[in-house]
Amino acid sequence: MTAAILKALARQNGEGERIKMGAEEMRFVLTSAETGGRFDLIERWVSPNFKSPPLPHTHTREDWAGYLMEGRLVFQLDGKVTELTAGGSLFVPRGVYFRWWNPEVTSARVLFVYTPGGFGTFFKEVFELSARKADQVHDYDKTLAGIMKLHDKYGMIRQEPKAE
Repeated sequence: MTAAILKALARQNGEGERIKMGAEEMRFVLTSAETGGRFDLIERWVSPNFKSPPLPHTHTREDWAGYLMEGRLVFQLDGKVTELTAGGSLFVPRGVYFRWWNPEVTSARVLFVYTPGGFGTFFKEVFELSARKADQVHDYDKTLAGIMKLHDKYGMIRQEPKAE
């Protein structure tokens, strides 16, 4: 099999495809298609009071890392709570269960990298689904069932609550 020939690519601040819904916004800085499937690089504005779906989940196909540029985010990683402030970073290998949220009344801005590439399409599908059903991405009363189907499609596994 012959590897695809990649070309160097420079992208200026603000360039790249953007998707937006309410205060949630993403900019696809570099896509899997542009990196030969190696990674996706995504800038995300995380809306005030955003919370990921209620059950911790893990990726089975990709590792990811984040660099917080503005604001404050909280991550639950394998049950341990970690807070990041601007300039903080994290690495989450596949198999680590996590949740995350923005506890502030202002947006946070974070740069995420997913490797191998391809996970950026998950976010596009979440935004499309949410736009059909709600006014914001994390209106889980209206969107959670559809988002869980996308979790399954993209190889994410939810951590079931422990029996008491």
